[in-house]
Amino acid sequence: MDQDEIIRRLSLGDGFGNIAPERIDTHISTILLIGPDVYKLKHAVATSYLNYSHLEDRHRFCQAEIDINRRTAPQIYLDVVPIRVTSNDELVLGDGPGAPIEWLVHMRRFPQEALLDHIAGEGGLTRSVMIDLADAVAGFHQSAKPVRDGHASRRIAAVLQENQLELQKYSGDVIDQSEIKAFDQRCQAHFAKRRSRHP
Repeated sequence: MDQDEIIRRLSLGDGFGNIAPERIDTHISTILLIGPDVYKLKHAVATSYLNYSHLEDRHRFCQAEIDINRRTAPQIYLDVVPIRVTSNDELVLGDGPGAPIEWLVHMRRFPQEALLDHIAGEGGLTRSVMIDLADAVAGFHQSAKPVRDGHASRRIAAVLQENQLELQKYSGDVIDQSEIKAFDQRCQAHFAKRRSRHP
């Protein structure tokens, strides 16, 4: 069964007791919301920054998403759930006979009002909130274990380039071009310093 068919059947309620979930599609995921639960299916795609092409890749990345996000939201990120097919050609979620045909990230649903874009729209994304968020992210980076391999510098350079391209989308509207340029220069200078220390 190909992934499009799995998504189609899940969307109709197969695997959910024939109750059709609410569905949200992004370029890399299909998110299914039903009752208090959320299930995320990663699309079989490959881009410059991720590769979900194979079932084992999607399983590994589903588990990584759980492991990473449980650090800050253990009440939301629950587990990784396999999808299987019964002898009656029905989809079932969870352990049982038969090999998994797909994997889902299982989460607890939370109010959409808690999303940063909604908070920003309501004027709640204050400077102090942004500083607290930045400090939390910086803390994770500070405590991260160093990764040394032959491609690390190239990957970081690509991230910096992508950040710059994203910021350019908001040039003049949200942030001044001079601030974008200054930020990029600081990032590049810091990167050059670290790269020379750790080639």
